[in-house]
Amino acid sequence: DSQTQMVLDQGVLDHFPALLRHPQSSVRKEACWGLSNVAAGPPEQVNFVLDPSILVPLLRCCFDSALEVKKEAFWALNNTASSVPGSQMAADAFMDYGVMNTFVHGLLQYDQKINSLALQALGYILASTPKTNGRWPMFEYLVQKGLDAEFIEALKGLLSHSWDGVKDEAKEILDTYFKID
Repeated sequence: DSQTQMVLDQGVLDHFPALLRHPQSSVRKEACWGLSNVAAGPPEQVNFVLDPSILVPLLRCCFDSALEVKKEAFWALNNTASSVPGSQMAADAFMDYGVMNTFVHGLLQYDQKINSLALQALGYILASTPKTNGRWPMFEYLVQKGLDAEFIEALKGLLSHSWDGVKDEAKEILDTYFKID
């Protein structure tokens, strides 16, 4: 954490938006990996990843044509979600900048690691946001954006996944937060 903080204090992240958009996929992958390490730190470091100048290009990397870039980007989002439980700043950033849309995309990928990372991150987010009027705020967001049906269908589709870990994670989210068979 202290070494990461020294790097952050030197302004290294100022270069990351350009690195996340670099034409070479290997550079984008390493930039995502670096952000994943920052996102695994304490909340004050994770907040750097939530800055829109970093978060928006990181989200674009989740849609990258290079699978390894996608995986590292989802790792960074997963670490971000797990490192700031209950953070209103994180919840707002996830809703304002389309992170939930990106997780739906992750659920639809034909890669079990991306599926698992998206499911874990969703689990962290849902678990850290309390119900309001009997509903989960993140689900309400999905309803407002018209993504609820796609989200639930993507989760249901993972119930027949060949990897038990993905199946179990999808079932747990459906059972816990949406009470859907």
